Amino acid sequence: RLSLGQQGYVLTSTGGGAEWAEANAIISRPTASAYLTVDATITKETQTALSFGATEFDSGPFLSSATPGRLTVPASQSGTYLAVAQVAWALGSLGALRVLLLKNGSSIAVVEIGNTVTEATQRMQISKLVSMNAADYVELAVYWTYSDSGTRMISNGTDDTFLQIARAA
Repeated sequence: RLSLGQQGYVLTSTGGGAEWAEANAIISRPTASAYLTVDATITKETQTALSFGATEFDSGPFLSSATPGRLTVPASQSGTYLAVAQVAWALGSLGALRVLLLKNGSSIAVVEIGNTVTEATQRMQISKLVSMNAADYVELAVYWTYSDSGTRMISNGTDDTFLQIARAA
């Protein structure tokens, strides 16, 4: 027999049986959006994980000041997540640009463009659905090569360089 629930609750299944849960907890999905607050200097031919100085929103919380380059899945929030990121490469000379999405330090997605002269800010996007357990994390890393210069800049700002995560299921 199933007892009748109350207003604001929905019937859920956890695999081991049915139970009542607050509707807002089911509808509301954990999300976070972190962004660079200062430009990042990237050394040529060195894969560099970016560190984020602030969040637009963070319901997890996913971002910790102790590990500002990571969005970490909070306890009891395991599931399938959509990780989305954008990197804004500032003006620069000839080179190959790479953006990597990492899970627990290992690459899960890569976007690369080669031999480009950026006369305007070059924005590159990357995304991936990924199964994550509590304490798993995603990072955003960059790499560039084939240039006369020793460094390239990544532009900061909420619309330039960011890493976002949202629970999909």
